[in-house]
Amino acid sequence: MIGVRKHITAFLLSLFLFFLMFHDTNAQLHIIGEAEFAAHASGRLQWSVSNLGISGWVNPDQSVKLFDSLTQQWMYPAVYPRELGIRWGWCGLAVGGIIKGDTLVSDALYEFTPVEWPEGKLQFRSIDLLRNYYSPESNAELDIIATYTDTGTDPRIALPDHITGRPHIPIGLKIRERSMSWSAERLDEFILFNYEIENIGPHTLRKGYISFRVPWGRGPNGLLRSNSSVGFCKSASPLMLAYSIAKDGTTMNLDGEIEQRTGAVGVMFLGTPVDEPHYSYNWQGLLWDDTGYVRWQPRHQGTKEKSLRKLGPESKPPYSDVYQYYNMSNGEIDYDQINAAVDYSFDGWLTPSPRYATRIAEEGGGAYLSVGSFDLGPGQIATFTIAIVAGDSVHHDPTAHERLFDPYNPSPFYNQLDFSNLAENANYAKWVYDNPGFDTDGDGYAGKYRMCNGDTTWFEGDGVPDFRADLPPPPPIVKVVPEEGRLTIRWNGYYTETNIDKFTRTKDFEGYRVYSGLDSRLSAMTLQSSFDKHNFNRFTHIKLSDEISKWQNRELPFTLDTLQLLYDNEQFDPLIHSRDDPLLYNDTFYYFEKNDHNMYDLSNEREIHKVYPNATEPSNDPTLWTDDDVTTEHGERLPKFYEYEFVIDDLVSTLSYFVAVTAFDFGFAKGGMPSKESD
Repeated sequence: MIGVRKHITAFLLSLFLFFLMFHDTNAQLHIIGEAEFAAHASGRLQWSVSNLGISGWVNPDQSVKLFDSLTQQWMYPAVYPRELGIRWGWCGLAVGGIIKGDTLVSDALYEFTPVEWPEGKLQFRSIDLLRNYYSPESNAELDIIATYTDTGTDPRIALPDHITGRPHIPIGLKIRERSMSWSAERLDEFILFNYEIENIGPHTLRKGYISFRVPWGRGPNGLLRSNSSVGFCKSASPLMLAYSIAKDGTTMNLDGEIEQRTGAVGVMFLGTPVDEPHYSYNWQGLLWDDTGYVRWQPRHQGTKEKSLRKLGPESKPPYSDVYQYYNMSNGEIDYDQINAAVDYSFDGWLTPSPRYATRIAEEGGGAYLSVGSFDLGPGQIATFTIAIVAGDSVHHDPTAHERLFDPYNPSPFYNQLDFSNLAENANYAKWVYDNPGFDTDGDGYAGKYRMCNGDTTWFEGDGVPDFRADLPPPPPIVKVVPEEGRLTIRWNGYYTETNIDKFTRTKDFEGYRVYSGLDSRLSAMTLQSSFDKHNFNRFTHIKLSDEISKWQNRELPFTLDTLQLLYDNEQFDPLIHSRDDPLLYNDTFYYFEKNDHNMYDLSNEREIHKVYPNATEPSNDPTLWTDDDVTTEHGERLPKFYEYEFVIDDLVSTLSYFVAVTAFDFGFAKGGMPSKESD
């Protein structure tokens, strides 16, 4: 028990120092009366944003919740994975550069404040037609727009420089931040942030750099540069993702409880206005021992051409404009923190810390990913995009750390870590930002591709941001009518079934699923009924060489009527043509499979069925709908043709039941995307 108390005490001291080396967070919020917070909370990565330039939140007690301006509820600011409630640190923007020969940096920790309301108030948008904040200008299921500046100089908020002691000197910036999130599988473990940084001051910012803190994971930091496991044809997929993990897959929370922190959270740049970006990645070990506060970071040795710069005493917090700008612009790509005790002096680095190297290799600290440089004249705007990306199961062997970790030879332990899910999610973030194979600006260039087994595989977009995700159809409008021992679930799928998918550019609705359970957790919900369209996937035999061939599906599903017309046979049955017994047509072999289960009978009242089976499909123009065409039971005029029902009976009247109706699409075979189901 004494050992546990010591562990908790040391952890709290280091955490308290790391986050409160500056000011009292709650005091700042009291002063900044217009500070607001809201969370992207529909996916596995739950992450708050603010009109202070901070995402996640800095607070020594991570059990403290923040009030969400959107939901009007309390929420944890940084959680991954959401179903386990594991809480993480924060990420923040810093901008630095030279103004009239003076080095200035504005940091999101305390030096950004909201612009005057109403412009400074958080704004919400969504592509979901059913949201009251729907906007045709939105790109995501939730857009949160924040606008703030660095022009505040209130000494109770803005920090004095820890080296010179001078008060904060603003650069003169106005920043419009738009964060975007999606809830579909494979899209719900990252959040995109687009920044428009405007110079509202009278002077040109020269040699400007942008920096982002890496979300804190209570363990070592690192840089994921590539991962071949998510590459195409076994070629590496390039990344520059700065991440943080727990040292061994567990962490102790402030209640003294052990949490399974097996994943990673990181930050990466997706777009910059710099033609030849100049990156820096720097981390610091931040420790507390009997002598007080200690910091250490890897640095290149001094040379005749470039002497080693002094950064102030290691016993003081590293918060100054000169120090921050040095890290932004030094061009160093630090080795991973797990290697802190390894001597890289033969590669030009300083020797490891003689006293703290082994602790630094395992304990947390701060890390920063920066890019530049650029000049920004008065009135000019620079645009940047980043992604906060999470990935699960980096730690997959609970015995690995104890068995394999040696701070002087960390490779055996590091090499068994699995970053594939983190890298895969990072690649999806890149593809949503700039869709591979899509010529966004119409100039004839659609991006980069590789020939993979004779097939064209797009892996990079055309350089013009899309912020477009391949999403499931929007869920239908649902109501539930309770009776004794019985629930009648009614929904209207007009918006669901007429939705145009941005990737396939077609109506990709495939079907509905009805779930119920005794609580709302996904694992507790049971599928009760399913409906999907009567359609088929066609696989084509592709000959790559005399010795190599493959089966490939790169088409949208076919209805039975379409196939019968295509093959000029009213009796054509696609399912008799299997992979073992394919169809030979025009010198090409084909076989067919059901798309989903082809549960398309809507007349059985024990399953999903039409409420108005004789209703005809209405015109696309709602002004032409008659009163006989519509129902108003969902609070608006909706076509009867899209009204469905499912009844669950024989229920126990004393229990509470949760129900959900989801919609799913038929996927995007050409883009390698599987069928997707709404939340």
